Amino acid sequence: MGNLKLTMRTKLLAALLVSSVLGMGIVGTLSFYSAENMIEQDVSNQLVSVREIKARQVENYFGFIRKQVLTFSQDQMIIDAMREFKAAYHDASMLDNVSPEELAKYEEKVKSYYRSEYLTRLQPNVDDKRNLDQYWPGEAQSTYLQYHYLANNPNATGEKHNLDYAEDGSYYSELHAKYHPIIRSYLQNFGYYDIFLVDPETGHIVYTVFKEVDYSTSLLTGPYANTNFGKAFKDARAANSPDFVKLVDFEPYDPSYAAPASFIASPIYDGDKKIGVLLFQMPIEEINSVMTGNKSWKGDGLGESGETYLVGADQKMRSISRFLVEKPDEYLKVLQQSGYDSKVVDKIGRMGTSILLQEIRTEGVKNALKGNSNVELIKDYRGVDVLSAYSPLHIEDVNWAIISEKDGEEAFAEVQTLMWQVFMISVIIIAAVALFAFFFTRTFITPIKAAVKTTQIVAEGDLTELINNKQSDEIGDLANSIDDMVVNLRQIVGNVQNVASGVTSNSEQVSATAEAISQGATEQAATA
Repeated sequence: MGNLKLTMRTKLLAALLVSSVLGMGIVGTLSFYSAENMIEQDVSNQLVSVREIKARQVENYFGFIRKQVLTFSQDQMIIDAMREFKAAYHDASMLDNVSPEELAKYEEKVKSYYRSEYLTRLQPNVDDKRNLDQYWPGEAQSTYLQYHYLANNPNATGEKHNLDYAEDGSYYSELHAKYHPIIRSYLQNFGYYDIFLVDPETGHIVYTVFKEVDYSTSLLTGPYANTNFGKAFKDARAANSPDFVKLVDFEPYDPSYAAPASFIASPIYDGDKKIGVLLFQMPIEEINSVMTGNKSWKGDGLGESGETYLVGADQKMRSISRFLVEKPDEYLKVLQQSGYDSKVVDKIGRMGTSILLQEIRTEGVKNALKGNSNVELIKDYRGVDVLSAYSPLHIEDVNWAIISEKDGEEAFAEVQTLMWQVFMISVIIIAAVALFAFFFTRTFITPIKAAVKTTQIVAEGDLTELINNKQSDEIGDLANSIDDMVVNLRQIVGNVQNVASGVTSNSEQVSATAEAISQGATEQAATA
């Protein structure tokens, strides 16, 4: 490769451009990372803020329910209702006017209700085949009450609570007409799924607002004794204080068609004597409403992809997924692609909920269930990179975590925008510097090139060319000095020419004289 000759202008241009690029690179990089940290901190703070607000709402909600079930269990009306319902339930006279044949008809109609209404609604929501024997209470009182308040109730399934009086002439139904409207109103005002009064001695559910198939069964010996409902009852039954409250976590509850159900229980005391247990069945809708912001995720500052959800100790969801609500088909497809069991995915789609069905085993969930709080960039249950703000919830009797997340692409969209802005600004500034450098070097180099040209002309012997630069700087001084030098050279050359002309004239005179002398000598020799 030959020697590369770079002009001064090229060197100046290169120096200016390199220095500007380096300067902009350093300043731009520092500015970008500083702004990036600020943006990431803002996004993290926003997620933490949403997480903490939702956490306080859920914790306060459960705290309120604890106080409510305790207060209601100590209300004199509930004490009276518990005492009277229990006595009426076990009063043999309730069946005195019912013949064995009539009771058999009651039983057949109740069984028909189980087959045609209950089991047909339950079966799609469970994995194995269910049959009547698994749920049949098998007691005369249960058959009698389920006939009048369930199977023979003129209201549709899901509306059985609208019946106040069964018109069977029993003392129990008189009590039901007295207390049911009041307790039902309480349930509706506070949004509970159901309210139960249970005999602590036999475990029989002597009263329930909603009248599902658990009505009048025993939580000690009946088909639901080993459910979370049965556990809540047994813990309250064993308590020795009227201030005892027990909450049990959500589980699929068959009488509610395998829907997620949680219960909270408190003993009912009449003076110093425990006469019953009051239980509330918790409404999952209220929790979903809090966690979804009434389906207003954008209003909560979670944008297009953010969500806040609850996870239990079994690492299954305790609130519904945003993506199931907004785009169910796409959500189910993503779960399939993420490796979830197809049966679970089908069940989520069939039941329309992710609660107790979808497992979430992300690092955020694991850390939160261990009691840790943090904000991290992790992969969520869809396999998508998300910024996750996780924390444990402080709810007595359960171990839950709360997670607020937003897709990384959306969370850091401002960073990408900032990066592009920094790049464009840098390009504009570098282009401006290049343009400036072009004209600056042109202004700077032009007089130098003129000086070089003049010196080259002078070197060739032409002293007629002057630079005539009027700049009042070093380049102007250089040009003036060259012009002065040329002028001086002109004078010197002129003087030399004058001297040379004088010498030539004298030489000619000497030559003429010599020639004259020579001619004279020749003439003298000839005459001699």
